Amino acid sequence: MAFNLSDLPPRMQVQVLAKLKEEEKEKDTLQEEEKDKKRSKYRSEKITVTLPDGTEHTFDSRKEARRYEELLVRLKAGEISDLRLQVKYVLIPAQYEPDIVGKRGGIKKGKLIEREASYWADFVYVEDGKVVVEDVKSPITRTPVYKLKKKLLLYVHGIRIVEV
Repeated sequence: MAFNLSDLPPRMQVQVLAKLKEEEKEKDTLQEEEKDKKRSKYRSEKITVTLPDGTEHTFDSRKEARRYEELLVRLKAGEISDLRLQVKYVLIPAQYEPDIVGKRGGIKKGKLIEREASYWADFVYVEDGKVVVEDVKSPITRTPVYKLKKKLLLYVHGIRIVEV
């Protein structure tokens, strides 16, 4: 049974039109939100994997998750040991203004001027008695900032990054 909008009283016609307009607006908003969902900078897809200890870890890309699985096999085979994920290395510590002695003799910590600069390694493990720092990279992710951090890690910590 179909009905025509003109069959309704004028007051109801106004209500129905307002409701239709509201629904259309909601539909447009949802479509805009879908468009606005931010894509990954390098179009990579985050992957969540359950670790052997039962916790979950989200990797930044499929390639990184695959590399973790490869390293896990090597760990179980005894080729490597002490596998760690997302290890932080401080390259330049945070910079603060000098501490100030307050009126009552207490020490007031100086204001932060610059945050620390750090590098997060994807994987760190021990192989043949040597610590290996590994980063999963594609050509597009070898940015100038990454290259600078790589050089700083070598200079400050004496660690050379293995890129996979």
